[in-house]
Amino acid sequence: RRKDRLYVIFSWILSLLFSIPQMFIFSLREVGSAGSGVYDCWGDFVKPWGAKAYITWISLTIYIIPVAILSICYGLISFKIWQNFKLKTRREQCINLTPKTTKSNTLARVSSVKLISKAKITTVKMTFVIVVA
Repeated sequence: RRKDRLYVIFSWILSLLFSIPQMFIFSLREVGSAGSGVYDCWGDFVKPWGAKAYITWISLTIYIIPVAILSICYGLISFKIWQNFKLKTRREQCINLTPKTTKSNTLARVSSVKLISKAKITTVKMTFVIVVA
């Protein structure tokens, strides 16, 4: 519980540190004719390449890197589920029929393994589609 709280505090401090440059880059300016009273937030970049560097940095840190991390994680999760599914179906196929084990019990176990794995894969696919959308 204490460790969780420290993670949350660390996340807030880190996000505050990363947003400090915003205070110096952006300012409130009056748009339209003088005295119109309509204000908008504008970026003031010292160098001409500053806006491109800023947009590139924000695009990488807010969109591209998180999407890449999520894609890798979901790919690894899907791969592990697939491996687990293959291992379980192979193990179920190798069960020797003993007098206590009937053919219907074996088939029920194999189909339940397939249903559980299909449900896991469907869940991962749906979550991935939601994140990508």
